[in-house]
Amino acid sequence: MPRRFCSLFLQFKTPVFQDSPRSKYHGRLGGPLFQVGITSHQQRALLQLQTKVRNRAAARYASPAFWSRADLDLHDEKRQVLVNSAFAAPSRVKKHRKWMYTGATGKALFNPEPEDADGEGWSGLIGELAELAEEEVSLRAHVLALAAAIQEREEWQAESASVSWIERLSPYGRFSSEDRHLRLALSVVAEAAEAADSTWLVLLLPNEEHRVWFDERQRHWRWGPPWWF
Repeated sequence: MPRRFCSLFLQFKTPVFQDSPRSKYHGRLGGPLFQVGITSHQQRALLQLQTKVRNRAAARYASPAFWSRADLDLHDEKRQVLVNSAFAAPSRVKKHRKWMYTGATGKALFNPEPEDADGEGWSGLIGELAELAEEEVSLRAHVLALAAAIQEREEWQAESASVSWIERLSPYGRFSSEDRHLRLALSVVAEAAEAADSTWLVLLLPNEEHRVWFDERQRHWRWGPPWWF
């Protein structure tokens, strides 16, 4: 039975918390803020990835909207780290080198040449992923389509014979040509994620039969694996 899949590539950032009223943008943002530095090579790589996968995946910078170890432990225990984080699309960052925000869904500002923006939280991102999700017959089909979007199909098929790590797996099982094809596709996506300093997540959106697993109010999975929050 077809399910709806969507991939998400997250580049995690560590912010600097600024709570001094004397900080440059304290007044403009209306209070304490978090500031994230973005380098040109990171932005270029993540934007390129976002452009390639835009029909089946999303790419985002992700940064916590908290700063203390106590908050981290609390959110981790409740599996709500992502719910309490802010997100920014590389297409929104453009050529800016700093991203500032007041909270998970509060005001945001990109700099230099200051540009105000609405903050993006986990709920908003989940909504976009739901719109992007495509019906696929299997996870295998989703991975193959994603790899094809990242790199021309002819290229990554032709390279299969020379991928050494795939050859090293051969003694451990009888892999079919379809399995070999999937392993190569996985390597294409994983290498693209690594090149963009990002983590690759695959989301399975529930159909109507499994809608009870989805909390519409909180807009996040109740049953997600440990990495989900």
